[in-house]
Amino acid sequence: MHRRGRLTTTVGLVVVLGAVAVASTATAGDAGAATPVPSVAGSAAIANVARAQAQCDLGVTAARPDDAARAGQIMAGRVPIEKYGTVLIPRNPTWRPQAGLDSSGDGHMNSLHYLVPLLREGVRTGNRAMVDRFYGLLRDWGTDNRLTLKKRPNGYGWQPIYTGYRMQVIGCALAGPRGREPWLRRLAAVHANYVTTYTSTLASNNTGIQLAMGQYVLGCSMGHASWRNAARGRLSRLVTHLVYADGSTREGAVSYATSDYAWFRLAGQRLRRCGTSVPSGWSRVDAIARFVGNAIRPDGSYEALGDTSPQRPSVSTYTGTAAEWSARLGAGGTRPVSPFAIFRSGGYAFGRSGWGTATRPFTQQSFYSLRFGAGPGAGIFHAHADAGALTFYANGSELLHDTGQWRYQYGATRTFVTGRDAHNVVSASGGGYSTTRAAAVTAVLSDAHRDLVTIVDTGYRKNKITLTRTVLYSRSGEYLVVWDRAVSALKDAKGHVVPRQFAQHWQLGPGQSTLTSAGQVSTSGPGANTTLVWLGTRPRVTVSTGSTSPRRGWVSPSYGKLTPAPAVRASLGPATVAGWVTVVLPRPAGTAPSAVAASAQSLTSSRLEVTVRTASGRSERVVLTRSAASVSEVSGAVAR
Repeated sequence: MHRRGRLTTTVGLVVVLGAVAVASTATAGDAGAATPVPSVAGSAAIANVARAQAQCDLGVTAARPDDAARAGQIMAGRVPIEKYGTVLIPRNPTWRPQAGLDSSGDGHMNSLHYLVPLLREGVRTGNRAMVDRFYGLLRDWGTDNRLTLKKRPNGYGWQPIYTGYRMQVIGCALAGPRGREPWLRRLAAVHANYVTTYTSTLASNNTGIQLAMGQYVLGCSMGHASWRNAARGRLSRLVTHLVYADGSTREGAVSYATSDYAWFRLAGQRLRRCGTSVPSGWSRVDAIARFVGNAIRPDGSYEALGDTSPQRPSVSTYTGTAAEWSARLGAGGTRPVSPFAIFRSGGYAFGRSGWGTATRPFTQQSFYSLRFGAGPGAGIFHAHADAGALTFYANGSELLHDTGQWRYQYGATRTFVTGRDAHNVVSASGGGYSTTRAAAVTAVLSDAHRDLVTIVDTGYRKNKITLTRTVLYSRSGEYLVVWDRAVSALKDAKGHVVPRQFAQHWQLGPGQSTLTSAGQVSTSGPGANTTLVWLGTRPRVTVSTGSTSPRRGWVSPSYGKLTPAPAVRASLGPATVAGWVTVVLPRPAGTAPSAVAASAQSLTSSRLEVTVRTASGRSERVVLTRSAASVSEVSGAVAR
């Protein structure tokens, strides 16, 4: 009923739009002047305009509270483009990218979605200059970026996401006072026909969703069934390609799973508004919410895995879904049942002490994540080289950090952010790490007392190096035991196995200082702290904070920012076999390192037996193999 009422309202708006007296803006040349354009008249044309307006009310072209202010800025030649900064639009733009925050943002000047406030405000207030500027810039873009056989298209301008956004803008233009002008309809046809055969690999990731939506908007707005069908077909392929049956996604980053969720839901709205059913497989979209809910930390932020910044989700987006409980910090929605979840398809495991109770709320729980998926080498564009990466949150603070997203500025810093050294993993000298395959999960156990996950990573297969990581999380004691083993099997010309330098990496938090003593590192600073204890062979430990040569010791707390933070490097070798047994012990604020301890009773290549004392005074005995674990209390009681 709401949608029907809104459509009636927008038809009324279209009538007003059509009544605005505006002068034609002359710009030399039209994109694709030879492209056939479907023509309609009478009641069919009116219906198409109404549908175009209904599509314009969604997504990047939807009305915003600051439309008036943004329209004023655009008229002054300054255009804010979301988080990417501000670009300058001269009277006659060249449409070449301008140097801004990063390469992705620079290209967005070709999206034109930022121009829609000119149309909305121009029509609303009768401001002819704004309407002139909107249509003039749109026509100018089409002239400067026309597709011909003799001219290579603007690489930025015809990228999938920019093209998808721009087609949605053209849809708004079709609903406006000049929506029937031939140059605009030719521009729409050029776009819609071009993307029908768009086979770029980029169009197979989330950018393809916007590309399909843009083509669908034009098909709906112009009554062109073949464009609508082509767009629906692309969406059908994308939803089964990008979204796995378990709800994780082919993105390698939590934030892009949230984008997939929002964009597929938006695409579904667009289809339904124009009388088209969603494709088969659309139920996978709802499953993403369960994945997202598990990836939200007790502080309510997404865990910063892959190209993800640790930001808070929109509660309204997840109301009524499996992620609502996490998004509302346990204050609403349905409490999940299991404190452990593994998403094998996407390559994630998440565990926590609990989902919150009356005596211990959601925000006071502990949480960890383990990543084991493939990366960019497998066409998973927003993943990092992070198989085996571990994060940990306890006592109200993130203790083991993932470096996060930073920004799309390619070079040495971006290479570091996405590379092995920026994650809580084991790396090997000699390079050659491949992200084409996921690490193999060889064991998974979970119950009320503990979680155990073992993975085997062959990313260094070129150098015949195998990394095995077993992670034990004690749900009763809320600490981690991390058992790493690196084996080199590559032989030289004489048949000798080549020894390697191996390093275990731990990224700690900003504002913390570290104290290194025999076999352990402890942090101090505001909030909770942590102590890392190495049992058995003691590695050579170094700590770097904000280093640029080599790059080490940085985290990205928000998009575009890098903040210095201590990074621990625990090195072994040169050796053909190296092993670390690391106990990660959280400490509440104000608790001294002496309050926690760990010791080994037996350490072999196949079995560990260790004792752990937590800051609460609880002591536990852990017996661990690669596929099994027991955790038993030695003395004391759990502080819950």
